[in-house]
Amino acid sequence: MKEKISICLANKSQADVVKEIVDRTIREIYPKYYPQEVVQFFLDWHSLPHIEKDVAEGRVWLALQGEKIVGTGTIDGNTITRVYVLPECQGTGAGSAMMEHLEQEIFKTYDTVEIEASLPAVRFYNRRKYVPFEHMEHQAPNGKILPYDVMRKIRGEAAAVKPKVSLRTRTADSVRIYFEKAQDPEIKAVLPQKAQTVEEALADYEKTLEPDATSYGLTILVGGRYVGDIWCYGIDSSDEPNAMLSFCIFDKASWNQGIGTEAVAAFLQKATAQYGLRSIGAFTFSDNMASRRVLEKNGFRLMEEFEEDGRLSCYYQREAATYRDELISDFSSPLFQTAFQQYFAELDINAQDWEGLFREMNEEGGNEVSIRTAEDGQVIGFIMFTPIKCTSWFFEETCGFIREFWIAEEYRNQGHGASLLQMAEDRFKEQGICTSILTTDTAERFYLQHGYEPAPGCRAKNEDQVFVKRL
Repeated sequence: MKEKISICLANKSQADVVKEIVDRTIREIYPKYYPQEVVQFFLDWHSLPHIEKDVAEGRVWLALQGEKIVGTGTIDGNTITRVYVLPECQGTGAGSAMMEHLEQEIFKTYDTVEIEASLPAVRFYNRRKYVPFEHMEHQAPNGKILPYDVMRKIRGEAAAVKPKVSLRTRTADSVRIYFEKAQDPEIKAVLPQKAQTVEEALADYEKTLEPDATSYGLTILVGGRYVGDIWCYGIDSSDEPNAMLSFCIFDKASWNQGIGTEAVAAFLQKATAQYGLRSIGAFTFSDNMASRRVLEKNGFRLMEEFEEDGRLSCYYQREAATYRDELISDFSSPLFQTAFQQYFAELDINAQDWEGLFREMNEEGGNEVSIRTAEDGQVIGFIMFTPIKCTSWFFEETCGFIREFWIAEEYRNQGHGASLLQMAEDRFKEQGICTSILTTDTAERFYLQHGYEPAPGCRAKNEDQVFVKRL
């Protein structure tokens, strides 16, 4: 079992420990997101003298797992800064415990908490109900740019359900609106437009309506509001790639909120099903980090970086994944046991009696698992679920309970989670179950996006939030 996380104030003798945690985390994690010049900037910024000054002022806190110091965080007015957890201890709840403590400290004096979010941490802060309110860029050495979001959380503000991202058919009116919006210089700087006049744009749209059209596009809506377009062109199943992808969120208020990622994921499902696409390519400028992150989160891989007209560009490509799904109810299955042990290893949980644990799952009865594997047999992920009876003196309802859910890190943000969740829900409906229930302390946003809602006044015995969905 994981040891409980505790938070305490750092003393002067522990400044070196804080520096070590910060440096190790930056050196191991940040090169995945930033060039070396930016990584070095972070290391220099969190210098030992800066840390010693903050410790002396009583603004630095430590996260302990048992007696081991595994993380740190600092308060500066109403701003949280320098939140780092050792790489091997991430995912243990240390970061959440630290944030909870720092927020409570700030809310004693202020009504809002602010944080400057590095790229690796944006999703973590989103899950804690922080919202971006300003996008910033800092000039690092050698002309490198450090982009980051300033995010804010308001005391007592209820967690808002994120407006649904949906795709709709394009119309002549939407083409006119898109053309006008895309003339914004900031948008043209990252996405040159093929059509130079609205008449050309309308003519291109008319071609997509022809029976043998080689392009296909949809509008992107957020909460019913039109915010952008997404399309593929050059559709040809005999060519490689089978098509090219492009997208644009022209509504700047919708930037840096994950909308592009959701829209691309939904569009790829529609386009690949409709045209049988096996491979899709995409171009973007090398300095367009937002678009690059959207592509990478949707399974595109960088194939080439090149210079064209004096500007660096990237070519990405996504191959259609091939995988196998299997429904398991016998937990002596070696495939399931391997997957479950990988899952527990990631949580840093070591079961003392694996054989007894799997035997207990069988003896309980009703448990089922949908497990997905890649072509090479590698486990992509699984979802474990079971029917449970909710009873009172007056009524009884059988609900579907999502018991365990895991996607291997290298397969995340590729639609596998949504697919497995849908499989579990379909299985519930086959059994006449109309309600799905689950608990989470890490994936609230994911479940909100898939129709789940917090159950007011209901918490799990481990204090996690309970979510429900009517099927």
